[in-house]
Amino acid sequence: MLCYSVRLLSETGFRIAHIVDECKGAFVAHGVSAAMPALIGRRAPAGRIAPMRLAAVSGLPALPYNMAVPRDRVARYDLNRRRPNDDYGNGKVSMAKSKGRTRPVIKDVAKLAGVSAPTVSRYLNGTVNVTEDKRERIARAIEELGYEPSVVARALSNREMDSVVVFAANPSAFSTSETNHGVEAAARKRGFLINIVSLDESDMDSVEARVRMGLSVRPAGVIVYEYDKSGIKALEHVPQGVPTVVVGGSFGDGDYQIINAERDGGRWMTMHLLNLGHRTVFHVARAQGPTDNTRTNGWLDALTECGIEPPDPIIVSDADLDEAVRAGRSLGERDDVTAIFAGNDETAIAVMRGLREAGRRVPGDVSVVGFDNRNFASMWEPALTSYTQNFLDMGERAFRMVFEQIRAKRAGAEMPPARVEVVQGRPCLRDSER
Repeated sequence: MLCYSVRLLSETGFRIAHIVDECKGAFVAHGVSAAMPALIGRRAPAGRIAPMRLAAVSGLPALPYNMAVPRDRVARYDLNRRRPNDDYGNGKVSMAKSKGRTRPVIKDVAKLAGVSAPTVSRYLNGTVNVTEDKRERIARAIEELGYEPSVVARALSNREMDSVVVFAANPSAFSTSETNHGVEAAARKRGFLINIVSLDESDMDSVEARVRMGLSVRPAGVIVYEYDKSGIKALEHVPQGVPTVVVGGSFGDGDYQIINAERDGGRWMTMHLLNLGHRTVFHVARAQGPTDNTRTNGWLDALTECGIEPPDPIIVSDADLDEAVRAGRSLGERDDVTAIFAGNDETAIAVMRGLREAGRRVPGDVSVVGFDNRNFASMWEPALTSYTQNFLDMGERAFRMVFEQIRAKRAGAEMPPARVEVVQGRPCLRDSER
């Protein structure tokens, strides 16, 4: 049936293309589109010429309504206009050629890497150790070919998805988004998907339900960001036996944990200002998180070590930078304020604006430093001294750590030893302090 339909199109294409003028009274400017319903199994719409009338005008046999060509085949032909490459006179109609298979498969990777397909599969699944030489060759082949494993197919065979669920609050926050980028980059290299489930710290009762939802897709592992209280609560609802990594939090919150040296960073920045000769350092920041590993505690540590009574910190909201501007204006009216450590770069810049409005110069009258080293810090005037936290590296390490557990679990091997990895930051000294 299909061959008959296509052959008819080939043999009659030229003659049908010239019938439009004869049929204007019946279907005006629709050309031979009225013939198409017969090809796709539909009756001709009202006002258009029916296949039998078209056959009568053309002197050609009509296709019965029940002789249908699939829509995707019919769509390859355009009977309403000629194309430069079509040779209607010879009864030929150009046809889209199949591009063939262009997406690389596991055998392509194996061939390029010089290993067997099962070896590539073991490398991807992490079920059996693969020698370092073969691992490097396979990794290069995957990158060169742009190979992407079929997650769905592997899930059907493994009965769990090659995915990791991430539980995190405030996904737009700098720390969270940067950590996500690191997790996704490492997961992509292993052919894993990342499912990010957001938590709402303002609705703690919803956390358990969000955890159940994230686990319902049968992920191979879990990463929990303990940047706030909702992350701590989420960890309580992750079942035992599920490969899990904690990011952030206090030391020892998880058997497998990636933690940034945030407290050390706060201490370093405060000590730096004290070493420049300032008698004390004021602190403007958001309220402390639920853990003790905070930059504010680092600020307190430095002042306490130096025997300095800490001034009361000024707490502002991340959501309202005007609060930080007002804090800067208030501090600028005090003669005893010569150094300020802001909790993040956005707050630091807002404080600098408030100081300027109060008639104080930075760094001439007051030194100001920030934290996180956002990309705009160096663009400000004066360029802001800040502290880099490598959240990207934390995310990459977190995935590698959970993948080690997944690999051991699938191989029926002993789990890797519990450990806590500390990711150090570094100061970026610029022009906003002296």
